[in-house]
Amino acid sequence: AYIAPQASLTDGLMDIIILEPFTVLDVPSLSFQLFNKTIDQNSRIKTMREKKIIIHRSHPGVFHFDGDPMIGNEDLEVEIVSKGLNVVVSKKKTAETDIFNLFVQRVTGLFEQPKSAVIAQKVISKHKQLLQLNKHLLRRLSKKQK
Repeated sequence: AYIAPQASLTDGLMDIIILEPFTVLDVPSLSFQLFNKTIDQNSRIKTMREKKIIIHRSHPGVFHFDGDPMIGNEDLEVEIVSKGLNVVVSKKKTAETDIFNLFVQRVTGLFEQPKSAVIAQKVISKHKQLLQLNKHLLRRLSKKQK
């Protein structure tokens, strides 16, 4: 899914996407556009680019930060921190990186073969369990806020 298809990791700005309320009839077109990288062309989508925003909500509660649920106050301040993350990488290609890349290719290849259907099904099952747990936790968190 592509929520912000025009977003850039290098422009120093965050893309803020606002989805206006929609009806059940809008779901098929929104879903198609979400996976077709054209969601930003939908009239119910508003996009802004900013370095810093403050979101004011009517009451504190649950919000999602990079897909993870968190509890926050009425005002949420979000800001881009320029050069806020330092990443160290090796300039040389080593035998260890070759072995790691081979390992990743092998693990990925497991899910492309028919004999791995059992493994894939277990992964899907575990994922569904985690989603249910997440929903349960969100319900409990939102009840505590009321």
